[in-house]
Amino acid sequence: MRIKLVKILLYDMGAYTQNDLIYFLKKQGIACKNIYYSFPDIYEDEFFCRRFDRYLAADQYDCVMSINYFPLVAALCYKHGIKYLSWSYDSPLSYKKLRTFHYPTNYIFLFDRLEYESVRDQGYDTVYHMPLGVNIDRLAAVSLSSEEQKRYRCDISMVGQIYRSDLPMITAPLSDYDQGYIDSIVQAQLVLYGYYMVNDRITDELLDKIRNAHRAAGQEIAINRPELSIAIATQITRLERLNLLRLLCSRHQTVLYSRQVPELPPQLSYRGTAAYFDAMPKVFKASRLNINATLKCIRSGIPLRALDILGCGGLLFSNYQAELTEYFVPGDDIVIYESMEDAAEKAAYYLGHEKERQRIAASGLCKTAELFSFPGQLRKILKTAGLT
Repeated sequence: MRIKLVKILLYDMGAYTQNDLIYFLKKQGIACKNIYYSFPDIYEDEFFCRRFDRYLAADQYDCVMSINYFPLVAALCYKHGIKYLSWSYDSPLSYKKLRTFHYPTNYIFLFDRLEYESVRDQGYDTVYHMPLGVNIDRLAAVSLSSEEQKRYRCDISMVGQIYRSDLPMITAPLSDYDQGYIDSIVQAQLVLYGYYMVNDRITDELLDKIRNAHRAAGQEIAINRPELSIAIATQITRLERLNLLRLLCSRHQTVLYSRQVPELPPQLSYRGTAAYFDAMPKVFKASRLNINATLKCIRSGIPLRALDILGCGGLLFSNYQAELTEYFVPGDDIVIYESMEDAAEKAAYYLGHEKERQRIAASGLCKTAELFSFPGQLRKILKTAGLT
C-alpha cells in the first residue's frame, strides 16, 4: 500500500505504545519526528505552544498524531490548519476535553464503542471507533530463561492497580441515608456485568446534596456527573479486584503485580510492579491464567491490558466486555467470568484441564494477530484520515 503523506509530527507524553507507533510508521515508509513533553496543564502551556509553532514552521508535516487526546495539541493544529489524529487507550474521556472536539481538523479514535457513540450522539462528527492494536512481533520476541520461568510461573496472576477512589472523601459529609444510596449503587454494579448503570443513578439532586454537604462542612467541592461516575467506577473496580484476588488466592497460587499495596490476604503473593516492556510480557507468558478485571467505566471496549495478555499467548481470564465477545468466542479463545462464583468455578476447571487451557490460549493469540495487529489498526486510522 502506497502512503501519500510525507511526514508526521508525533506528540509523546510517555504513552506505552508510542514506540510501537514510531516503529510501524517508519516500517511503512512514513517519516516522523517525535516530541516528548509532559504537560503541567493540558489546556494551557505557553512554552509548549511556542515550541510547537517552531516545529511546524521548520518543516512540512501532513498531520500531527498522538496516543491519547490532548486539547492543547488539538487547538494548535486547528490554528495551523493541520490534521490532528489521536488514538486513545484511556477511557472515559474527561468532559473538559469535549470542548475542543468540534475542531474540523480533529480525527479522534476511541477504543470503547459505547463511549464513541455517546460522544457522536452529542453532535461531534470528528470521532471514530477504533479498537486498540498490539505489537505481536515485539511480544513474540520476549523469551524467558529457565530461571525466569521459575520466577514468573504461577497458576493465576493479575497485573494492575488496586485503585484508591476519591469516593470516600466525596461522600464523607453526606447523611447516612445518602451514603447508603451511593453504596447501594456500588453494590448493585459490583454484581452486574455487561451494563454500566451508574450514570442512570446519578441525579442532579444527588450532586446538589454532595455540594451542599461539603459547603455545610466548610468546604467547597466542584463535582459533576462524569466526575462522580468515575469515582464510583473506580471504587467498584477496587472492590471487584480485591474480592476476586481474595477468592482465588484462597484456592490457588495467585500473584499480584501492582503499584499499590493495600491490606492483602497472606495467601496472596505480592511482587511489586511489572515493567510494561520487560517483566509484564514474561508474567503473561508464564501465568496459567491472566486476570483482566476491567475498569468499570470502560463500558464496552477491550482494554490494552487484555490485548497485551492475548498477544503474549497468555490465557485471558476476564470479566464480560461486550466487544470482547464480538471478536472472541468464550471457551474457544478466552475465558469470561460473569460472577465471583463463576470465576472460582472456571479457574478451578481450566487449571485442572491443561490441554484445553493451552488450546484456548493459542487460539486467542491467533485471533488477536489476525484482528488486532498494531500495523493493521494503524493503517485503518491513516485511511480514515485520508492519508493513504
